[in-house]
Amino acid sequence: MTSTGTSGNHGGARSLRKLAGEREARKSFLRYQISELETLNPEPDEWHSLDQRQTQLAHTRERARKGVDIIATADRGRVRLRLVDSESGKRPFAQPCEV
Repeated sequence: MTSTGTSGNHGGARSLRKLAGEREARKSFLRYQISELETLNPEPDEWHSLDQRQTQLAHTRERARKGVDIIATADRGRVRLRLVDSESGKRPFAQPCEV
């Protein structure tokens, strides 16, 4: 056999070992997940309830994030307005502004 054929076999063996290692890691992870589920011992309808709650929390988090963005944008606008007003002499900048 030529050296090219031999190195090709070594590459194939390495590839098989890598695949076997990945398969074993996946099996180990699945065994861990099964063990966790057995420990939790969820009720038959509990998954649906938890899934709904997670979805609700995700939507709440997104709404809160949008609210913070709106407040931050409005706040930046107020600061710009206060700076412009202070430069034009309309209002002293030292006055506290409502947030």
